[in-house]
Order: sequence, then C-alpha cells, then structure tokens
Amino acid sequence: MDFDDLECFVKIAELKSFTRAAESLFLTQPSISKKMADLEKELGIPLVDRTKRRVELTRAGESLLSRAKELLSMRRQILNEMKALSNPKAGGIRMGGSNIPGRYILPQILTLYKKRYEGVGVALCVSDSTDIVRRVEASELDLGFVGIRPRSKDLESHRILKDRIVLIGPKGSPGEIELRELKKFPLLSREVGSGTRRTFEQYLTRSGLLPQELRIVAELSDTEAIKKAVRHGLGLSYVSAMAIEDAVENGSITVIRVWGLEEVERYFYMIRKKGRSLSPQLRAFMETVKDWAKNET
Repeated sequence: MDFDDLECFVKIAELKSFTRAAESLFLTQPSISKKMADLEKELGIPLVDRTKRRVELTRAGESLLSRAKELLSMRRQILNEMKALSNPKAGGIRMGGSNIPGRYILPQILTLYKKRYEGVGVALCVSDSTDIVRRVEASELDLGFVGIRPRSKDLESHRILKDRIVLIGPKGSPGEIELRELKKFPLLSREVGSGTRRTFEQYLTRSGLLPQELRIVAELSDTEAIKKAVRHGLGLSYVSAMAIEDAVENGSITVIRVWGLEEVERYFYMIRKKGRSLSPQLRAFMETVKDWAKNET
C-alpha cells in the first residue's frame, strides 16, 4: 500500500473535493484521481462516492479513514525518529563501567564527548565487571568498560588502556614487604565479581601465594570506601594506581612494594554486543574513546 495514495485519500476525505485536495497537495487532478483509483483497485472496493456534488465516503472509506490517519501519523513519527538517530549530536547512549573506569576514566571521556556533541543524552551506571558484562550481553547497555576481557563469544572487546594494581597502606606503612609477609597484615578486599580482585588474585597465585591464605578483614565494593578505610588504619588493600594519585601526592596513603610479586598489570576494555547496529551517536562515542586513549598512552 502506497503512503502517497493514502495521503491523497485522507486529504480528499477531509476537503470533500478532488480539486481542492489536488491543489492542497500540489498535484494535478488527473494525478490525484489516478492515485485514488489505484488505492481502490488494490483494496478491491470503492472508497468514495463520486455521483454527488460533494465527495462522500462509502462505508469502506469511513472504515479506512481513521486507520489511514494512524498509519500516516506513525510513518511521520518513524521518519522523525530515524532522522534524529541519524544525527550524531542527538539521541542517547546507555553505558556502564566497572568501578575504576566508571569513576576515574569515563568522566574524562564524557567531558571530551560532550564538548563535541552537546545534544546527546548519556546514561552511565557503575557496577562490578561481571555485572557490566552481563548487562551488555543482555542488551541492557550499549557499551561497557571493564577491567577484565570477557570470554563470551557474543561480545567484542577493544583494549583501551593499561592499568597497574598496587598494594597500599596508611601513612607510615613500610615502603616494601616480602610476599610471605602479606599473610600477616589485615587486608581489605574488593567484592567477588571485581576485575581488580580477579587480576590481583591471579598474580598472587602465580607467585605462589593462594588468596585463601590472606587475612581478609572486610570486602568493600567501592574504591573510595577502600581508600578511606586504609587511611583510617583498617588494613592494607590493592587498588588501581589511577585511583590513588591524589592520596599518594598528599601523603595520606603509602604505596607498598611487594618483593616476590611481579608488577600487577591489566588492561581496561570497551565491550559491546556483536551484531548490534552502531548508531551515529555510539560510533561517535567510540571514536572519542579511541582519541582519548591515544593521548593517555
């Protein structure tokens, strides 16, 4: 069914005249008459009564009129929405970041992105890496930023930045300890599902110290809470070096070197679900991420 034919039919019904409908739509009368005839032929039933001075709708025409208006309205709405989505400066993006990317990396990238594309709405949630991966897989998020590389075949991942995980203690802590001494200290751990925790425990295991040998006194899901607890002497902890730059600079936290433990490094990844179409807004954001990462390396 041709939308132009439907539009002609609606205009004829509203103006009750082929001549005035043709003038309104900037068509010739033979042209609008043909469109009307084509529509009636397709539907197999007369829609207007042409025997009277004024054009009147048949019962079929009356039945079609409201539906035709709905279809034309829906078409206009769809066209407007698609036009908006094709504009990289409009629309919206749903994204999520694990603790470190969500709190320390994405705010920087969003600032750069907003300077380029002011009109784009962005919704950001912060959770642990496992939850962000799950939500991207479920198409609840357009993009995710995590500290682990997902194993799911349904996701594609892009490495964006290298990170170091360091052991920290309160002011006055020793600057270095032996790996075996780590078992003696109370330790604050990240929650299960944290990419930081998973990476740190993998490095410990490779160095010959099992995670269950550690003296865990508390699990915290927020890096800022861990930093505050460490400053107050609750225990040592392991965090991203990005998260403690200010605390190290002002001397409230000490970075502790662990002899026997190789430098703990990992990458942050930008992830998205395979096969999903890239909106102009999403494509522009991913390009902004790459531009930002180039300047950071």
